[in-house]
Amino acid sequence: MISVFHDFLSPERCAPYKERVSAHYKNRVEQGFHPLDMFQSRNIDISDDPIGPQVKAFIEHKIKVRLTWHQIQLQTWPIDCPVGLHGHDHLLKEGGDYNSIIYLHSDFTGGEFYTSNGITIAPKTGMLTFFHGSKIQHGIKPIGGKHRHSIIFWWKNTQWL
Repeated sequence: MISVFHDFLSPERCAPYKERVSAHYKNRVEQGFHPLDMFQSRNIDISDDPIGPQVKAFIEHKIKVRLTWHQIQLQTWPIDCPVGLHGHDHLLKEGGDYNSIIYLHSDFTGGEFYTSNGITIAPKTGMLTFFHGSKIQHGIKPIGGKHRHSIIFWWKNTQWL
């Protein structure tokens, strides 16, 4: 199951997050960090950001689950970054299970989210997704034109109500 909520955030609400992660990525690469290094150049931990409680409450209301986040990150996926199918089995050690993504823009080519069972989702600015990231094999199709920026939520110990 993959749930998709269009227009969760307005473009105006997405813009500051996009600007922040874009500037971070550019700065880190200029400092010599490898462009694909997810911990040093591509991600910013924003687990204390007010977006966390907002997304948590929205998903809990819409899907009837109880959520706890493990981490929230701003992410950059660079142009031509290879992102094949993967799951997040390493999160199971910490009780991790579901993921959510908010797409911060869509003015790039490609970059679609896809799964091993044939689901493809084209990113749209402000769209929110919710899926079982540790079990659903997923990936990102090649990105062109501009880097792709998003907010990813790592949920743990999800309980269905």
